[in-house]
Amino acid sequence: MVDQLLYADPQLRIVCQTSVGPSTVRLIGEIDARNTAEVTRTLAHAARIDDSYVIDGSALTFIDVAGTRALITAVGADRRRLRAPSRPLRHILDIAYPLPTGTVTPPAA
Repeated sequence: MVDQLLYADPQLRIVCQTSVGPSTVRLIGEIDARNTAEVTRTLAHAARIDDSYVIDGSALTFIDVAGTRALITAVGADRRRLRAPSRPLRHILDIAYPLPTGTVTPPAA
């Protein structure tokens, strides 16, 4: 498994873990209006590395509406690509982007 730092600022790090199978993009810290544009660009870059990547949100401590919109845009229609969402992320996703009834979100790799 290889880790590649894709983005870092004082409140957020984005790391891509490449391995056999889909790559995992880890979000560590906070996403808000100050870094949403960079998050959007970074996730687009991750798609060029591996278009089947999944997002591990387990270390995300805060996300606002703009950040949620960026994640929803990145994963398209398949929310299951958002693995192990943290409590703040899961709460806002359940309101703004609910999974179909009975769907289980897979844990982070």
